[in-house]
This record gives sequence, structure tokens and C-alpha cells, in this order.
Amino acid sequence: MLGAAGLATLAVGEKAAVISPRPKAGAAASGKTAKKSWRPLFLDRHQAATLSALGERIAPGSKQAKIHQFIDRLLSVLPADAPQSFATGGNDPKGTVGVGPGARQKLLDALAAFDAEARRRYRKTFLQLNAAQQDRILHAADQSAFKTPLHQHFFNAKNWVVGAYYSSLPGMRAAGWTGQMFYTEFPNCEAVPQT
Repeated sequence: MLGAAGLATLAVGEKAAVISPRPKAGAAASGKTAKKSWRPLFLDRHQAATLSALGERIAPGSKQAKIHQFIDRLLSVLPADAPQSFATGGNDPKGTVGVGPGARQKLLDALAAFDAEARRRYRKTFLQLNAAQQDRILHAADQSAFKTPLHQHFFNAKNWVVGAYYSSLPGMRAAGWTGQMFYTEFPNCEAVPQT
């Protein structure tokens, strides 16, 4: 009986220690460490870093806005047969960009294509290139014929990046958002008369 009473006391003591409401001395420091140790949920670390670098070249400021983390989180919960397109607001019935059938694989293919192009040109991964080299690859992909695979990969990645960045608070501010609920017209974006 004494042994059972001792185990009960030990169990209660352990439980009390686990759910103690008092903060630990190093709680503030561990909170800072937790923020720095983000781990991707869907992408691997190289893919996430490549997406971050690619995003920064396409939409400056997207690295600080952590769009790679947002996209990774979205991809981790995205159903394989999602009917809407993230990048085009549902106006892409074939799902060629953004969310749609095969969207996850298409983004992974795009990231791999930029690594392959970087290796072909410079014998390095996209991440290992300097900004000028990355820009050359992106410019070539953008200027290539619409039907080429590299252009399709660029179009897909760009739509993910732009959609994520301009949905973020830093991206909305970069686009001129001032906190108003709506604009009567967008700043620096006057309507062009149709002819």
C-alpha cells in the first residue's frame, strides 16, 4: 500500500510539474529560437530556400514577407484535386498555374527546372548563383516562347510568388495600400482608355 501511495504521489508531482503555469527562465530565449528554426511542411529545405530566392528576384521584399513559408503551408493542406486557381482566382479551368489539379507537382517541377537551368548555364544550383545570374535565367525564361517548358515553369512560379506576396501585409503596402478599406482608384494605376 505504501508503494502504491508513493507512486500516486510521484505521478501527481510529475503532472503538476508539467502543467505548471509559471514561465520558465529561458522561455523568452526559446521563443526567439523557435522563430528561427522554421521547418517546411511540404517542401524540403532546398526547395523552400529556392522558392524564397526565386520570390525575391521576382517580387523584391517577398523574402522578408516569408512568402515561401506561406506557400509551403498552403501546399501542405491543399487537396490534390483543388478546383480553384490560387493565382487566377478560379479563372484557369485547366489548372495550369496556381492551385488546381497537380498544382503541388507543377510548383516542384518549376523549382527543379530553375535548378536544372542554373546547372546547365553555370554548373551551380539556382541558390548558389549571384543575383545577376539569377536574373539572367529569369529574364530568359520570361522572354522565351510561351509554349516552352521553361516559360511555363516561370509563369507558374511567378503567379505563386506574386499571389502570395501581394496578399501579404508588406506586399499590400508595397502596392500602395494605406489601411483604407477600399480605393476609388488605385494609386499610380490610372485606367487606360480602350480603343
